[in-house]
Amino acid sequence: MGDVKYHLGTYAVRNFRGKLVHMNLAANPSHLEAVNSVVVGKARAKQFFINDKEMKRVMAVLLHGDAAFSGQVTPPSPPPPPC
Repeated sequence: MGDVKYHLGTYAVRNFRGKLVHMNLAANPSHLEAVNSVVVGKARAKQFFINDKEMKRVMAVLLHGDAAFSGQVTPPSPPPPPC
């Protein structure tokens, strides 16, 4: 199973003040933040498929629970060449 349970991901439906909230914890097989772009893409796809044009029904939450956070980033695309 590894050292951390959330490596496998999970799913739950909870009731908050009479509203059902579907929560999906993405599988993250490493301590790196490579899963963040996958989470954002899944949230955006869900918004598209349920026609959530105002982006009020689906939200991606990215968090990190240990000190390995600093220095880990998805590298941005290089800037375009000057004109």
